[in-house]
Amino acid sequence: MKKIFCSFLLLTLVCIAFSSCGLFKCKHKSVSERTITRTCDSDGYTEYTCNKCGEVTTENIVPKLGHNYTDKIFAPSCVAEGYTEHNCENCGNIYNDSIVAITAHRFNGGDCIYCGFKHPEEAITSDIEWYSADKAVFTISTKEQLAGLASLVNEGTTFANTVIYLNADIDLGYAPWIPIGNVDNAFAGHFVGNGHIISSLNLSSTGSYVGLFGNVTGELSDFTVDNASVFVGGANNYIGILCGYTTNKITKVNVDGYVDAKDSSNVGGIVGSTTFEITFCESVTEVNGFDNVGGIAGSANVSTTVFKGLVNYGNVKGSTYSGGLFGVLNGGNSVIYIDNSQNYGDVSGMSYIGGIAGHVEGKVSSIIQSSLSSASISGEYYVGGFVGKAVNVAISNCSNEGTKISASSCLLVGDVYYAYLGGYAGYGYSFDHCVNSSDIEYLARGIYVGGIAGYISDSVTECSNSGNITGYDLVGGIAGYVVTPNAISVINLSNTGNIAGKSKLGGIAGQWTYANPITFGEISNSGKVNGTSFLGGVIGNFNYSTPAVLSAYNLNSTGDVIGTESHIGGLFGYVNGKDSSTISNASVSANISGLYLVGGLIGKADTVKLSDSKNDGSTVTATGFIIEGEDTNVYLGGFVGLGYQVSGCTNTVDINYTSLGNFVGGIAGKSTSEIHNCTNDATITSNASIVGGIAGQAQNYATASNENFASNLVNNGAVKGADKVGGILGVLYHEVHHGSCGGYTLTTSISGLKNSGNVSGKNKIGGIIGAVHVNNTGDGWCDHWPYNGHYTYSYFRLTATNLNNSGDVSGIGKVGEIYGYFYSDGSSTLDNYTVTGNITVNGELLEGNYDVGSNTNLTLTNRVAPEVEEEAPEAEEAPAA
Repeated sequence: MKKIFCSFLLLTLVCIAFSSCGLFKCKHKSVSERTITRTCDSDGYTEYTCNKCGEVTTENIVPKLGHNYTDKIFAPSCVAEGYTEHNCENCGNIYNDSIVAITAHRFNGGDCIYCGFKHPEEAITSDIEWYSADKAVFTISTKEQLAGLASLVNEGTTFANTVIYLNADIDLGYAPWIPIGNVDNAFAGHFVGNGHIISSLNLSSTGSYVGLFGNVTGELSDFTVDNASVFVGGANNYIGILCGYTTNKITKVNVDGYVDAKDSSNVGGIVGSTTFEITFCESVTEVNGFDNVGGIAGSANVSTTVFKGLVNYGNVKGSTYSGGLFGVLNGGNSVIYIDNSQNYGDVSGMSYIGGIAGHVEGKVSSIIQSSLSSASISGEYYVGGFVGKAVNVAISNCSNEGTKISASSCLLVGDVYYAYLGGYAGYGYSFDHCVNSSDIEYLARGIYVGGIAGYISDSVTECSNSGNITGYDLVGGIAGYVVTPNAISVINLSNTGNIAGKSKLGGIAGQWTYANPITFGEISNSGKVNGTSFLGGVIGNFNYSTPAVLSAYNLNSTGDVIGTESHIGGLFGYVNGKDSSTISNASVSANISGLYLVGGLIGKADTVKLSDSKNDGSTVTATGFIIEGEDTNVYLGGFVGLGYQVSGCTNTVDINYTSLGNFVGGIAGKSTSEIHNCTNDATITSNASIVGGIAGQAQNYATASNENFASNLVNNGAVKGADKVGGILGVLYHEVHHGSCGGYTLTTSISGLKNSGNVSGKNKIGGIIGAVHVNNTGDGWCDHWPYNGHYTYSYFRLTATNLNNSGDVSGIGKVGEIYGYFYSDGSSTLDNYTVTGNITVNGELLEGNYDVGSNTNLTLTNRVAPEVEEEAPEAEEAPAA
């Protein structure tokens, strides 16, 4: 029985191994096989059918393809709807959606330019039987009655203090239309549409004040003008579908059609020009004009006014001052508001081009708020996703979702080229809670390009950019250039887009200038910055116009900063502030590179203290140097290339410099003030001189004693250079300045410096400091009391305590476990220090005390010898049993 079972099992396994249908084919001796090819909607498989019993099974399932559609957009015309066609490349399935209604015929003085439709030649017959001079309320319901209204107004009947109700939809049949009101006679009543539609308007003119209404001083409300064609030849003024010119309110009026007035001014989808408010109106109109061209209004010259609930879907084209809603909006000395409005139409022109307005100006506290632009905006200069230029008008709680904002030329003033290009404004006032996702592209040579604004004249806060920004000079993820004239707090700015250009580029701003105290916090950037000089992950050039205090905190950048020249930093290319200025709790995790003045966080800092920050990046590199007098200097540091005061910083990034510039350090290439509580855990290597694990050089021009200049500094990495190389500092350099009359003895102190890395070079090589030079330059002839008529001298001395070196130190000349070279014109001291490393001079390992390679005016006391473990006594043998 066991043999039979084993034979059956073996046969089964063989069947499974050699048959694609496994046991089924073994069980059914005669099997038909059919392959079903997969489609977009169904799986593929192999079907097996028993020829004897008809049993069916399926195997080898192949998942369905799924549709792979390509899209083709068909624009609407006057004879066909627009739509998007989706065609599957796999199976050929086709379906359409995104249906766009048939557009109006377009008459440019003749037949329809699209389909050849011939409009009626005769104007509509006027019916004025409905009018009575003693009535205040009228109702009209036919095109003849509407034409009668035009006749009455144009002949001088104003309809002041009256209301006219539209009681039915009216089709004008594309017959030639004469506007209601002209340059001499305005409609002064209130026209109420009751939600009805006036369709098929045809206006062909060579004059001004062109629209369904030409000149209006009354109100227009609650109706639609549909499938309108407005053509104006020559250079004229005040053209729109609804109205050419108005001085009163327009509300709840929608328009659809074309306005072609390419040589005219004050051209709008709804109204050519207004001096009053417009609310809850919509335009689906292609508008073409010369200047002051807008999807809603060509121009609005208003006193305190609210524009609310405006929407434009039509493309707008002009030369100057063109916008999705307004070409020009001018409030003068009045406050203006744009609220809850949207533009979806592309806008193009030359200068002052914007998704909302080409140019907007009002009294301070004017605002554009809770609005949206989602369109492509293009021009030559003064171009913005919202406004080309905004003066005293804030933009708040808005969103730009356009595909691209671009400019192609520049404005030349003197010898300066200006671009003024931004996601919201080319030139703007203030911004808060604004989001830009559009790419900003500028390929000419002008300045001021930014994700929110090219130029900001007041403030920006709570804003973000995700678009890629391309420009020339002064380019930033938020702004190309920001000027903040008042004391201000700036918080929550972020950028994720890449920044590319030439000089003064930053993930947040290319340049930021402040004249009063500024607080700058909660800033982040992850976009790459690529250019030549003054580049920063946050700001390329951050400086004051008059000395003011900067307080910066919680800055973070993870975007690489790659430059080909100088002033390159993970946060700032260059930054300065008044003496009490601070940067704290900052971090960088990126690759930073440039020619010289390169720092993991800051390229160069003047009188700004950096504290409690970190650099977790991959590389900090420099490739060249600057010639200063007879020296070649690079200024390269893990945190700052050339800085002021640094504290609470740890570097973990190896620095390998292969050119010939001086000043390289794990924390700072060179610092000009105090340095405390810093650690370097990386390897520092340079082919040149003045190299340190913490700083290449720490320097101070003192006017008073400094009892705590450098403290609690630790280096754990190997340090290698040419001359003046130290485990902590390559050079400690101090001078005292007191004018021509001295007599002072000043003291600077250092303590708690510890090195465990190996230090190597040529001359003036120290386990703690390569070279110390402290002296007075203020001696000279005194011409006043108390030293009148005598030469006097000041002295400067250094006191050092608790220094510890355990790293090996090697060089050719002036090599020491603590100092390689020491000079002081005062009596300096080194007290309570520990040395446990080895000294190698010119290839020879030396024995004995070589704490200082060369010594002038230095007294050494309390050298702490390394602890020596005593050998344990040998155990005595136990006596034999």
